[in-house]
Amino acid sequence: MRAFIGTDIEATEQFEDRLARLGLDTTEPRYPERYYVFGGVAAYVVDSEFPRLLQANVPLGVDEVTYRIRLDHIAPFKRSVEDALNPQNDDRLVPDV
Repeated sequence: MRAFIGTDIEATEQFEDRLARLGLDTTEPRYPERYYVFGGVAAYVVDSEFPRLLQANVPLGVDEVTYRIRLDHIAPFKRSVEDALNPQNDDRLVPDV
């Protein structure tokens, strides 16, 4: 996504702000360990119906969880990148509760 945004300072600030509001801290040591091959850009609305695990749903004693989301199952949540980056759509963001 950062490569898609490029050198647009305002877009970069908006992107970083949204990551922070979702609780993602890319300065955590685990992030540099992972890498991805860019295959395109897709955006999804993550609302209360989106299949996801929240910390509140993980039972006490479970230390680490990994899961994968099937793209064919989240097709109804797909939006254009422009729509996802539009500040008017911020009300659709659901905090991790």
